Amino acid sequence: MEKKENSKIQFVKKRDGTVVPFEKKKIADAIFKALRSTGVEDRLLADELAASVTLYLNKEYGGTVPDIEKIQDLVERVLMEMGQVDTAKSYILYREKRAQLRRIMDHVQPGIPSDQIVWDRKRIVNALAAQLSLPFILAEKIADIVEDNIAPGGHIPPEQLSLSIN
Repeated sequence: MEKKENSKIQFVKKRDGTVVPFEKKKIADAIFKALRSTGVEDRLLADELAASVTLYLNKEYGGTVPDIEKIQDLVERVLMEMGQVDTAKSYILYREKRAQLRRIMDHVQPGIPSDQIVWDRKRIVNALAAQLSLPFILAEKIADIVEDNIAPGGHIPPEQLSLSIN
């Protein structure tokens, strides 16, 4: 799709390739979580930073459908440019943890979206140990951490996956 001048972002492409409506609130929520992790409880600041990200998005990608990675890169850039260095560091670390967990879960249950993963401790531990060449005790520790964050019913909500590995 060709970029149109002064167009607004209406859709984003998720990692699985699906296209969903753009929601500035999701950016604000992610920034707020990063702010909170640095001891700053300022929702208004998160909303203002998300508005800045949205302005940049519309300027750089307006009329196109950017992917999540491009948006996250832009969030990092805006945080740094706005002097929110600690928040940017927290956001970057959060992104890396999510990426690590996606890689692990793809080995454990390939091709299954994270919101459809069903917990099977024995199979998960064995897969972590075998497919990632992890010591069995480390695979069990990872399973313990994930299990501590698992929802009732055996499904791991995507927002909890990010909290599973510290």
